[in-house]
Amino acid sequence: MILGHERQIEYLNKVLRRGKLAHAYLFYGPEHVGKFTVAEHFAGLFNSSEVIILSPEHTLVSKKEKRKDIPIDDIRELKRRLSFAPEGSKWRVVIINEAEKLSDSAADAFLKILEEPGEQTLIILVASSCELLLPTIISRTQSIRFSVVAEETLLKFIKSREESKKKQELILAIAAGRPGIAVRLMEMKDYLTEEVEFLKNLNSILQKKEIPEAFRLVEKIVLEEELRDKTVEYVLRILRKNLLESAGTKDIAPLVLKLKKVAEVADIMETTNVNPRLGMDTLFLEACRN
Repeated sequence: MILGHERQIEYLNKVLRRGKLAHAYLFYGPEHVGKFTVAEHFAGLFNSSEVIILSPEHTLVSKKEKRKDIPIDDIRELKRRLSFAPEGSKWRVVIINEAEKLSDSAADAFLKILEEPGEQTLIILVASSCELLLPTIISRTQSIRFSVVAEETLLKFIKSREESKKKQELILAIAAGRPGIAVRLMEMKDYLTEEVEFLKNLNSILQKKEIPEAFRLVEKIVLEEELRDKTVEYVLRILRKNLLESAGTKDIAPLVLKLKKVAEVADIMETTNVNPRLGMDTLFLEACRN
């Protein structure tokens, strides 16, 4: 099921109808908004004999253990498969999810595939940010930006599956325009309660400026990339909320500066190889400043 993204889907349908298809697309935008779902939907519109999905979780030849990146072995196997001509008029569609996690060697090897993908072959890269990909990869794709889903669209979906008005409001607030998170909150037992408690604890740390407690939290989450990313997002969300609530008051200038500093640290963490512990500690130091 696809929620929102009507403009992106209409554009893809239009280029398909007109035969103006690019050989490669880059779907980028916030995580859990539905980029991969749209990619699968688009792949289903082709007379396709094969849809190849590659990601840290979906492997082609490398060992199927928990991986932090997409290794060059899988790209070599992808190149081997694409070296064969497609059957008749059928298409081959390659979807690389979390493309920003291509290893350096894999990204270099993938460039050669982008340069000569072969006939009747479509490649779709899915990533959270353009900045995390090689400029040479971006230049060889047609970029399509995805945003969070409109609140009214997401709320209508939540109401169709959740009767409790209180839970509807909580899910809508925590999901923040991301259908993937909304589904997880409704389907995974205790996940909603855990997220509410996590947010409550984080809000308390920031409001009371409890640096020692912040460092203890960092120690617990620093090794889990998903937890780190979630924490950074929640910190930014809380600071933006505080800023909006203080609009028009004399106290707004320090809040603006604080949000700017924290956003700068978050951007450095996302686009560089900064030590995660150092990055998270710095982020909380800035977020808890007076």
